[in-house]
Amino acid sequence: MKKRLLAILLCVLFCMSTALTVNAKTDANNGDWTKKTVVLKNTSEAELSVRVGDIDALNDEFCLDDGYNPFVARDQYAHAYPWMVDSADPTGTDRIYVGSAWKGESMDGYSDEYIWYKNGELAENAFGSGALKITMNYDTAGIRVKNALLQICVDDFQSVTWESNF
Repeated sequence: MKKRLLAILLCVLFCMSTALTVNAKTDANNGDWTKKTVVLKNTSEAELSVRVGDIDALNDEFCLDDGYNPFVARDQYAHAYPWMVDSADPTGTDRIYVGSAWKGESMDGYSDEYIWYKNGELAENAFGSGALKITMNYDTAGIRVKNALLQICVDDFQSVTWESNF
């Protein structure tokens, strides 16, 4: 009886651990997608790869269930709006920024809500303030930098909908 109970308990623990790792996303070129900062060396894509910010579709815990991947050129996961600020996110990431040409007028939903946010009438949205600034910390020791590529995942340009090019 004890052996049977132990076998059932071990089976349940195995199934639970398997279920917990199904939602995790880790790959050799990007590391653990839930980490806020990742520095990888000698991947198949680069001698040095630095990622600042997690890959969670603006703090949406269910995005990986739908196959979300910000590194492919296709329509992406439709995240929740508004989203709450994750204070652990690196400065400048997972925020809503109104463009620098904005002069305070109501032009769209984001600028409307930004006015409410600045007036203290709205606390829900993850608005950024001031210029977008993201800091990347890494060590290039042992690497002779010949080329660099900066890839930025930016949300909600809707280029297909508005027929715009970037």
